[in-house]
Amino acid sequence: MKYFAIGYHGTSEIGANQILNNGIDFRRRSDDVFLGRGFYVWRDSYNRAKVWNSSEKVIEVKLECNQYEMLNFTSQNWNSELDILKLYLKYFKPKQIYFGEFIDFLIYELKVDIKLVTIMDLKNRMTKIHIQDPLNQRNKTIFSYGDIQLCIKHKDVISHIKVENES
Repeated sequence: MKYFAIGYHGTSEIGANQILNNGIDFRRRSDDVFLGRGFYVWRDSYNRAKVWNSSEKVIEVKLECNQYEMLNFTSQNWNSELDILKLYLKYFKPKQIYFGEFIDFLIYELKVDIKLVTIMDLKNRMTKIHIQDPLNQRNKTIFSYGDIQLCIKHKDVISHIKVENES
């Protein structure tokens, strides 16, 4: 099965021009410990990309990836994600190795074919909203909102890329 998504990346005007002229350097950010090296985008969230570090430009990418070539931590239908988490927690976290470093180790050292990683980024955005009976305090609903962040690890998953037009 295929995974399809549209992602948005906020950047400077210089950064957008570099990406359009030279392509994306997927190995550039070796210091990113969240999901490791790659090109980070917000799935379906143009506004999140626009406000990211007061971005001047937003790059839109269309993604297509085979599900067996990705780690999708936003799905109930996990493939190898649970095994990878168990491996990380047992052997790497106790050695204070960050999760992103672990993923990069799998890709660049062990040659595991991971082209895309997707994860929910809640950033503690949760609120209690009464959607049933506002007079009944027992019917509180925890409503969380957040965006899905994708770390693109390989150019093969990008089917289209463009920079927002000036308006």
